[in-house]
Amino acid sequence: MPFCVIINMAQFQPISGLAYEIHQELDAPATPTTGSIFYWLESNVGKLNNKISTFYCYESGDYYPQLGDDEKGILKAIYYGFYYKNKARTALMSTSNNNILSLRDDQSSVTFVQPKQVARAYSDLAKESDVEADNLANLWKHNRSGPRDTRQSWTGHWQ
Repeated sequence: MPFCVIINMAQFQPISGLAYEIHQELDAPATPTTGSIFYWLESNVGKLNNKISTFYCYESGDYYPQLGDDEKGILKAIYYGFYYKNKARTALMSTSNNNILSLRDDQSSVTFVQPKQVARAYSDLAKESDVEADNLANLWKHNRSGPRDTRQSWTGHWQ
């Protein structure tokens, strides 16, 4: 039953619901928490605006105007790029080799994963997320393009 309550909360508070959704898609890690993801989403409305040329703003716990599913997908892809870049940076700065890749019994040797390899894997994930964000933004712009009536008032979005 608690799962239903969370879904309802996501409907009433879309940004906190989006933060929860991102946290769950990352397999609920200890870091980042849902709160830190929420604060990132709150603070980086400009990244979304720059990506899709809109005028979203953050007011009273939510974006105004409210985000649609397409905008949420773009924002998630932008967050994943940020997340994986931080993971790559952390892995690269890690000096401890506590990731065992293989053990050999005959010679009693141990092979560890190099932090550079882990950082490269995270960096590749970050690049994939950035490409996905760009592709989603281009699709968003394409789907909303078309003839515009100059007599309509400017609302921040093309009608």
